[in-house]
Amino acid sequence: MIKGSILGVLFLSIAVFSGYKSADKNAHYQANELMVSISLDSINPGTITQKQAASIRKLIINSGGKAYGAKSFTFAISPKEGSAHFMPGFGNTIPQAASYFLQRVKPGDFIIVANIVLFNNIKYKAVLDPTWTVVADSK
Repeated sequence: MIKGSILGVLFLSIAVFSGYKSADKNAHYQANELMVSISLDSINPGTITQKQAASIRKLIINSGGKAYGAKSFTFAISPKEGSAHFMPGFGNTIPQAASYFLQRVKPGDFIIVANIVLFNNIKYKAVLDPTWTVVADSK
């Protein structure tokens, strides 16, 4: 297993995002593809503190002020060192099994949401890749 390297994150990204579509800033979209924002509670992709990660409860998907329901998704936590943890999610609730790992995240770990299937199989593209990097809590 690759530990503590960018190769591990690259491998995880390829494995998890193999069927994932994210928005390209210069792409031309089909009329039937919905541009959605994906967040964990109210935390947009980017950085997330250890304290915030420990309290995550909901996957929020919206577009133009309208909320969308997830039929299913994959929730992954990739430690800076060690093996990644993959958990299936259903609805917009973070899997209960993720709680254990979210309580123990450390700076440099990644939280990834992938393979999201919306109800009614709505085609979508995410505005930002749903990936968060854990940072230390501010003192």
